[in-house]
Amino acid sequence: RSDEHGQLSFCVDDLNSILDENPVKLVVMNFPHNPTGKSLTTEQHAAVVGKCKEKNAYLFGDEMYRLLEYEPSCRLKSNVDCYDKAIILSGVSKALSCPGLRIGWIASHDKQFMSRLAELKDYTTICPSGPSEVLALMAIRQADRIVKNNLDIIKENIALLVSFIGKYSQQIKWDPPQAGSIAFPKIVTDKP
Repeated sequence: RSDEHGQLSFCVDDLNSILDENPVKLVVMNFPHNPTGKSLTTEQHAAVVGKCKEKNAYLFGDEMYRLLEYEPSCRLKSNVDCYDKAIILSGVSKALSCPGLRIGWIASHDKQFMSRLAELKDYTTICPSGPSEVLALMAIRQADRIVKNNLDIIKENIALLVSFIGKYSQQIKWDPPQAGSIAFPKIVTDKP
């Protein structure tokens, strides 16, 4: 949700209503969120996981921006660490700045799902390129350094954006992001 001032929020009650009114097999979430850079509180995250458990629904989490939280204390647990029917997608593209490698992964405790996924993967893809795998491994081994550097750059750029938006506060409203290299400003205009 976004209010008239551009403040963004996730409403757990809205999700609960949807899940209570409809038979749902899968909930998809994306936090830290793209394109807003917002995240859930630990209480909101626990409520989403709890509702998925209550409804016996799978929880698919796009965690590509995970590790880029500006405050480490705001980092949510990975969904797979909270729920046996969680499935997460992650990779080296965002937090480790290696999008060209096209290396990522899916994790889940659901052995049947992972087995079926492996079958489909084997049917559609032979393997990623060897050099991409080696470079991805090098990035993963340097993850702490890369993530710290990325966060330093992001924080510098956010400060520049805060200054810019401050100069044009009548034309641009926004709710500053909490994670990642993305934001979702609202352009204020009287034109349709």
